[in-house]
Amino acid sequence: MRRAKAVFVSSYLSIASGYALWALWILASRRDAGFLGILLATLPILHLTVGNLVWNHSATTSRWLPLPSGLLVAGNLVGLLPLLPGAGTPSLWVGLAILDLGYLAYLFWYSRFPSRQGSRVQRGAPLPPFQALRHDGTRVSSLELAGSPALLIFYRG
Repeated sequence: MRRAKAVFVSSYLSIASGYALWALWILASRRDAGFLGILLATLPILHLTVGNLVWNHSATTSRWLPLPSGLLVAGNLVGLLPLLPGAGTPSLWVGLAILDLGYLAYLFWYSRFPSRQGSRVQRGAPLPPFQALRHDGTRVSSLELAGSPALLIFYRG
């Protein structure tokens, strides 16, 4: 499953980046304002991945990710608004559909984690037995730490 998710997110990011460059080229050369919709629709995945790398925010801050979801909706509205030049063209519809499907897959499949009921440590309860690495690389068990202050640092990934 991890491999499928890795392939998905790298493919979706590549496709969205390609669409962003295409929309910028169309906007610069033909000034078809409808392609602002494509550009807006690429921002959710760019925000989630690049933002996570640059600003170190979590990619799953809430269930519905309001900012990226709002950008996608705005992109669809702008891209399909019939008053704008270039809006409503088949290539724009296909681009928006691909970006929409990719974002929905991100939202409902990629960013969801399996349920971890029962593995959660309750406040005030003792930690289950474990082994960890000290800063110098030596192993330490939780039994060795019992009764003395300790700082535990967890790295995800």
